[in-house]
Amino acid sequence: MHPSALPSGVLEFVGRWGYLGFGLGAGLGIPVTEELWLPIGGYLAWTGAFSLPGALAVGIGGILAVDSLGYWVGRLGGRRLIWRVGRYLPGTKAGLRRAEGFFERHGNAAVFLARFVAWLRFAAGPLAGLSLMPYHRFITYDLAAALIWVPTLVGAGYLSGPYLDRVIVRLWQIQGVAVALAVLLWVGWRLTARWRRGLKQESFDPEDSIPPS
Repeated sequence: MHPSALPSGVLEFVGRWGYLGFGLGAGLGIPVTEELWLPIGGYLAWTGAFSLPGALAVGIGGILAVDSLGYWVGRLGGRRLIWRVGRYLPGTKAGLRRAEGFFERHGNAAVFLARFVAWLRFAAGPLAGLSLMPYHRFITYDLAAALIWVPTLVGAGYLSGPYLDRVIVRLWQIQGVAVALAVLLWVGWRLTARWRRGLKQESFDPEDSIPPS
């Protein structure tokens, strides 16, 4: 695999910031998701650009740092801040509702399980903080999950070595199509909702609400 096969955003992150770029990218899930970042870190260790222990340590550290930030946002900012942020992100409010139900059913274990569920992962920290879960308990569950998740994906990238380019390119293509479809659906939903509100306003006649004298 040649480095040029990596998504351009990944090349910029790693080329400019090295381990720091990898840790931030994996923790934040930008410009590609965590499921892509971690195998890429394993591949970079295979090429010698990273060390394998370094990729593992930075991957775990980046994830824990970002999750901790989410925890304190939820704990200090409360529900109002979480929902205010979610208002501007497509699908975030629906995901938060589902995540809240998941936390109610599974309690503290939800923090551990969230690491392995893409739509739940982003909400685990803020919801744990919102529920006033002690930080030491949150980080313990989060670390336990990261110690399974990160070595599995980094190790897969390391062992895949020369074959990883095909997998990454295919996943990158699929992710691009999925994001485009999600954006189109969201825009369509917003336009449809606005159109329906317009119809309701047009069909409402204020004189109809005035009782006859």
